[in-house]
Amino acid sequence: MKKTENQNSIQFRKNFIWNLLGTTVNAATSFIYMIIATRINGLEEAGVFSIAFSNACVLVVIGTYMGRTYQINDVKHSDKVFIQSRKITCLLMLLVCLGMIFIFQYSVEKSLIFLIWTVYKMLEAFSDVIYGVLHKNNRLDYVGQSLVLKAVLSILIFGLLNSIFRNLMWASLGACAAALLIMIFWDYKYYKRYRVSKDFWSVSECRDILKEGSFICITALLSTYLVNASKYAIDMYGSDSMQAVYGILAMPATAMVLVGQYLIQPLLLKMSLLYRQKEKKAFIKNIFCIEAAIAGVGVFGIICAATIGIPILGIVYGVDLSMYRIQLVIVMIGALFYGGATVLTNVLTIMNKNRVQTACYALISVVVLLVSGTIVTRTGITGAVCIYAVSMMSVLVLLALVTALKIKRSSF
Repeated sequence: MKKTENQNSIQFRKNFIWNLLGTTVNAATSFIYMIIATRINGLEEAGVFSIAFSNACVLVVIGTYMGRTYQINDVKHSDKVFIQSRKITCLLMLLVCLGMIFIFQYSVEKSLIFLIWTVYKMLEAFSDVIYGVLHKNNRLDYVGQSLVLKAVLSILIFGLLNSIFRNLMWASLGACAAALLIMIFWDYKYYKRYRVSKDFWSVSECRDILKEGSFICITALLSTYLVNASKYAIDMYGSDSMQAVYGILAMPATAMVLVGQYLIQPLLLKMSLLYRQKEKKAFIKNIFCIEAAIAGVGVFGIICAATIGIPILGIVYGVDLSMYRIQLVIVMIGALFYGGATVLTNVLTIMNKNRVQTACYALISVVVLLVSGTIVTRTGITGAVCIYAVSMMSVLVLLALVTALKIKRSSF
């Protein structure tokens, strides 16, 4: 018994450490890609890359659809059902990309870069369903190792090809090829260890989980839209150089959002079990502990942004950002709110309260859609960062109220 407890403790530490490393390195890729694009290709082309990458990040929500939280919390369907349904959602993701290119009439260069990064994110979405299988088998360490390998190889190839050809399209293709190689030779290798060869699946089951997960997908799409709403407004009413500056200011915010992922992912199985076993006090305690940790790191991040953030970003990107100190602080405040909201989104998913959180995100998204164009046109980047911060604060407040109400009324 004691030996088993020690093994579980060791595995938990491995899972936590590798998830921490993998999530950090994976999130840092966008930061590093932007540095490379800005320094080698200039501010205008970096702006093109920024919006193409952001669009792909929105579409990956369609690819992942109901997400890993739902997958590991599900006890009704086999892993094979999730694998097959993920093929459908990845194809849908690609079709939406082609539709967007047609509707927005992007230039050839912008269209190709957008398409390549959509394929990159499509591979990421398919890997995520494999990660779900590994996660359910308590091997989050393999997931973290995959993320590290994929990120490092993609960045190296992206940087090397861009240095040689000074062409974002060829560099993006190289990064995409690297992601494909890791998925084939790493992700699938470990998936084979844990797959059940006689897993049954049917078209009706795929249809069922796609139907069940539809509100999760819509919520995630709306959440991703809110994160990128300012970028879309700048794309419509601003310039590529403004887009690049906003993209640089938004990069440090990624670290804030990561805190929620660090803490929630290793604890998803535990929280799911607490909910099923009706351990309400322990469940609530976990939520408060995670949110408190996010708040602590968030305040530290905001202080860093106010003091050393702008000088560091200026050195890293080679761009004068001295006039944007206040804007960076506002972005970091918004990221703190978003980190807290992400935790509550996962909590509501575990509780299977998906429709109500979709309603929260939809309400705020409609308001942002109506006002973002006018605000960005009149106030530029300052307006863009304020849109981000206020929308994230609104999401957090609404989700906190909903979560408290649902927990209070729940019988668990």
